[in-house]
Amino acid sequence: MKNKKLIASVAALAVAATAALSGCGNGANETAGNYSQVNFPVSEDVTLKVWAVNTHMVVKNMKDMGCYQEITKNTGVKFDFVSPVAGQTTEQFNIMIASGEYPDIIEQFQNRYKGGFVKAWNDNVILELSDLVKKCAPNLSALYKKYPQLEHAASNAEGQMFAVPMMRGGSILRTYTGPAVRADYLKKFNISAPETIDDWHNMLTTFKSNGIEYPFTATKSYFNFPVFVGAYGVGKSFYNDNGAVKFGPIENGYKEYVKTMAQWYKEGLIDSEILTNDQKIADSKIMNGGAGAFIGTTGNSIGGYLQEMKSKNPDFDLQPVKYAVLNSGEVNRFVQRDDIVQTVNGSVITTACEHPDIAMAVLDYGFSKEGHMALNFGVEGESYTMEDGYPKYTDLIMHNPDGLNVSKAGSLYARSFTYMTGVQDSKYGEQFYGNPRQQESTKVWASSVDAINANNPTVYATLTPERTDEISSSLNEINTYVSEKFAKWMMGTEDIDAGFDEYVDQIKKMGIEKILDYYQEAQDKYFEKYPDMKHQTDIEVSDIFWQE
Repeated sequence: MKNKKLIASVAALAVAATAALSGCGNGANETAGNYSQVNFPVSEDVTLKVWAVNTHMVVKNMKDMGCYQEITKNTGVKFDFVSPVAGQTTEQFNIMIASGEYPDIIEQFQNRYKGGFVKAWNDNVILELSDLVKKCAPNLSALYKKYPQLEHAASNAEGQMFAVPMMRGGSILRTYTGPAVRADYLKKFNISAPETIDDWHNMLTTFKSNGIEYPFTATKSYFNFPVFVGAYGVGKSFYNDNGAVKFGPIENGYKEYVKTMAQWYKEGLIDSEILTNDQKIADSKIMNGGAGAFIGTTGNSIGGYLQEMKSKNPDFDLQPVKYAVLNSGEVNRFVQRDDIVQTVNGSVITTACEHPDIAMAVLDYGFSKEGHMALNFGVEGESYTMEDGYPKYTDLIMHNPDGLNVSKAGSLYARSFTYMTGVQDSKYGEQFYGNPRQQESTKVWASSVDAINANNPTVYATLTPERTDEISSSLNEINTYVSEKFAKWMMGTEDIDAGFDEYVDQIKKMGIEKILDYYQEAQDKYFEKYPDMKHQTDIEVSDIFWQE
């Protein structure tokens, strides 16, 4: 029977339901005082204006999605979504901010506002939410109480919170980018799946000698993933090494990585157009049989290619393989691995919001069982049915009669198919990644998760707005210089052995040491406040919604 509680506390957390939605703040940028009771459904006519990207554009206004119809029915709060025109997101966001006319809630705010959360708060654009969370978000507060790591990840070193986050509910949702090879080619040429850099070289050489035009290909963006550079113990950019912040492109391991790529490029093992390939070109090279290995994603690459080639070439098969290492048995800890807590994909409440208490309560509703089901699965009986306690998407989603793919069909009803403020459920991922090869990829690419947790390469450092402004120009120049030199070294127009020391000296002259000092100071401050974030543990957050 469907739960009709207005706000259902998460049973697994044993939160007292009587605490729900009482004593919520209602003043702009307040952190204490002047609180009012909020009960769902609200007695007054409240419409929250939300700025959000309408990714798939299958509905004219996102308020028409099944999940928001359900949320409005249960809370009485209405929604009016304002979405930028496709391709003009940054421009229209900046225009909105410059106008001073803000909506009540803005999604995906953090990386769009120059200077980040603290600057926006200082500029009186957004609210600081820690007090509102305590008083108006019983479900989220209970989750934070059970797993302090999640609260710390959502907070800065001063203990401030500026966003209600998105959370990746399970491991299957956190690692979705990595290397894959043509499994049918491995079988045809009697090759084992590569593990070490030498294994990769031998495999790619075999592909080339057997007429494979592009032994290895990717787009420039995917080539930037640390599939190979991580084998040399360094990251592509800033990384944390047991508490020390480092910049990979000036480390000796980076030099060895570039020399390897230059050798492969010279031998014709790397697609000569890899630094200019767009996704459409890379797709064509992979599906027409010209590519033997590539870097891609679980969804669009592994799933998309296999689906596309199913009828065209029954032999076409893909095998996800581990990120490369130098020696057998080692681990590459630089794999793509999303943080559980993603404030960047969450929601902020602006200073223009007349009902921040209701706004927070509605965002918290997404962390209740009832709200969680709506955001992840939509409307029971339409977009999903419960089968032996499992929320199974219907054929309306999985085999849409109008020919919509799963992402677009799912986005008629649920936010889980793009991003969301709430916990993205692993049971969504299990169905969206329905092909066994897709599910295999999430496990293979994340096989070094223990090493990641023990020495997480993520840099936990939020610079002050002043320091961000101070270093932004230098950092842009450094990144441009690194990119230009990498291209010249890999393509052989310059010799890395002759020029690497000079290159490092130049980056130091451009201010990398000061930047590293700033990041180190900020990270030390963060770890001093939250020492548990130094060595993290995996949390299957969405499991709490399925515990008896």
